[in-house]
Amino acid sequence: MISDEASTLLYSDRKSSVPIVESTYGNKKNYSDSISRLKSFVFCPLHLHGLRKDLVERGFYYTGVGYCIRCYACFSEITFNENQTMENLSERHGKRCRFFFRNSSTTPTKHVQEKFDEIDGLAKSDDGPCGTNIESLIKRLEMENKKLKEIWLCRKCRVEEVQTLYLPCRHFICCQTCAEESSHCLDCSEKILGTVRVFKE
Repeated sequence: MISDEASTLLYSDRKSSVPIVESTYGNKKNYSDSISRLKSFVFCPLHLHGLRKDLVERGFYYTGVGYCIRCYACFSEITFNENQTMENLSERHGKRCRFFFRNSSTTPTKHVQEKFDEIDGLAKSDDGPCGTNIESLIKRLEMENKKLKEIWLCRKCRVEEVQTLYLPCRHFICCQTCAEESSHCLDCSEKILGTVRVFKE
């Protein structure tokens, strides 16, 4: 028989996806040892057998009755049939058993928090491949983008993009309008003998 103190930790939630039941199967062994808990799953149903490693790590052993498993730390008993998953178990049992919560690596909130910490660490790190944080990287890219745009601006009007190649010097520095108004190259001062219109793809 389970002690009065242990029985207060048991409850039944019929709306829960993981119903918790009270069993008459006595706790005659010491299942604080993981090997003992693992041995209890030798003759368990196939569904439990496939999850026995995860269940043992979280403190459960097989009671020998149907799909009933018990937490050795808090004595809670759970009917864990084919419709139940480890996620269901985490949602219900992880909130009330410290041993389970401490040994559960599949708790959704913990998994999400680990991902947030990882992303936050990358954003704040100064040792990444770029050698700087995200904010300064964005500023650097904006400056490089601005310089690239300036390269394509007409040297004379600074408004239109370059479109005309001067001959014979072959300097490509002015838009079509400014090229027609010029008699000498703005870059080398050589007399312009001809022009070629260049179209960007």
